[in-house]
Amino acid sequence: MKKNRPVFEILSLILAIVVLVGCTAQPAAAPQPTEAPATVAPEQPATAAPAQAPVKVQYWSNGWFAESINARKAMVDKFNQEHKGKIEVEYVQGNWDDGEQYIQNGAAAGGGIACLMEWYDAGAVDWYRKDYINDLRPYITPEIKALMPEASWKARTADDGAIVMNGTVMGDLLLTLMYNPQYFKEAGIEPATVDKPWNWDTLFENAKKLTVDVNGKHPGEDGFDKNNVAHWGYLERLDSEKVLENGLNFAQMPMGTPIIRQENGKWGWFLNEKGAQAYERYLTPIQEGITPEAAIGLGGDTIEQMFAEGKAAIILRETFAIPTLHMNFPDFKFAVMPIPMNPGDKIFYNAGGKAW
Repeated sequence: MKKNRPVFEILSLILAIVVLVGCTAQPAAAPQPTEAPATVAPEQPATAAPAQAPVKVQYWSNGWFAESINARKAMVDKFNQEHKGKIEVEYVQGNWDDGEQYIQNGAAAGGGIACLMEWYDAGAVDWYRKDYINDLRPYITPEIKALMPEASWKARTADDGAIVMNGTVMGDLLLTLMYNPQYFKEAGIEPATVDKPWNWDTLFENAKKLTVDVNGKHPGEDGFDKNNVAHWGYLERLDSEKVLENGLNFAQMPMGTPIIRQENGKWGWFLNEKGAQAYERYLTPIQEGITPEAAIGLGGDTIEQMFAEGKAAIILRETFAIPTLHMNFPDFKFAVMPIPMNPGDKIFYNAGGKAW
């Protein structure tokens, strides 16, 4: 499901606004000739100029949980009130799965597309290359530019320098490790900190201590029953989307450069030994016995539910999972710590490559 993308963009973290060609906003009035007419009509009594109707704009939202949707609607209501009589925004509830088809159908029909849409970096750049959306540079003021780090703007920039996405002061969402403090206390484990993050070896070692079957056995101990686990030490998404998305993020952290890049005049995938090792660690928690085989097909919502129900001690999730956990499981107590990394690792905003 695209709704769990990291660059993926949610209002509490990042609102990606794309200005589309052929949108539903009313066109500006055609320019009038400035030359005097050849003949002058008799003077008519003065009449009041007709009132101009407000420009109508559609805003397609990809919010999918109640508080997120309500926040977006409140933002639209506030905007409409402040610009009453001039601009009227219509809120349209969309979703991540239908966006591509919606854009393609609208482009094929010659218009009728919402003027504003939430989307992710790679998709927005692709739409720009297909001439579906406009360059936002004329609308990016210094104040808007100052809201995000330069790396985030580069991720929104096409090959010709066009900016195809806007963003909010909240910035990009990041991956985190969310954990159950009660399980940590029972196992005598101190959580990772910003100053002392865990590496992958430490994460897997502690996750084995946190993986317990119904008889109190841990992976590697005689009698451990992987088919009757009380709670797993660690859960991450291992579906095809996240193997690519998150895997690339972790692989390029020790490399210090994007994996997808141009090298010696050619674009391609470039993975060195350090990157390959990090990628392998991300991919192998099942083999370590700390994650169920079902993680290959689990979605983010299921992982959050297992975590809240006590079936997992640690999960790897984007920061937008924090409000969803608070909303869906208000009585569940959890905490957050940094993702695994080694000294010198660099976190990239441009998840995957220079063009992303």
